[in-house]
Amino acid sequence: SERGARYIKNLGIESGSIKGTGSVAAFVAWGAGVTIAQCYNKASIDGTSYVGGIAAYCVSPSVDVINCYNMGAVKITANATSNRAVGGIMGQTTTAWITNCYNFGDVSVNGSIPANTWGGITGTADKQLLCHQQRSERK
Repeated sequence: SERGARYIKNLGIESGSIKGTGSVAAFVAWGAGVTIAQCYNKASIDGTSYVGGIAAYCVSPSVDVINCYNMGAVKITANATSNRAVGGIMGQTTTAWITNCYNFGDVSVNGSIPANTWGGITGTADKQLLCHQQRSERK
């Protein structure tokens, strides 16, 4: 179900690159109470704090990511021991439901962040459901 009060639906980014400092993603850099549904990203994403192919940093109330996929490379450039995360769908979340989402893009770190803060679907997460990781090379 779509519990969020705000919606991003039926959007796609076909190509290009999205680069910035801080939290960077194709659709939501920082989110709360939003639903992202039937969206996809093929652009490369590059940031320095929280980085995701669809969303970067999500907090309460819940962020729902439903039926989305990422095919773009997702990269974080950082040297830190905390406050950094990178994932093919979402960088970091304290409250999010990720349902029926796919990541086909490479996820990489340029520099050094803790190993438990990056992954093919999410860098860090409290909740996630029905997700699929096609491939990801940890570089």
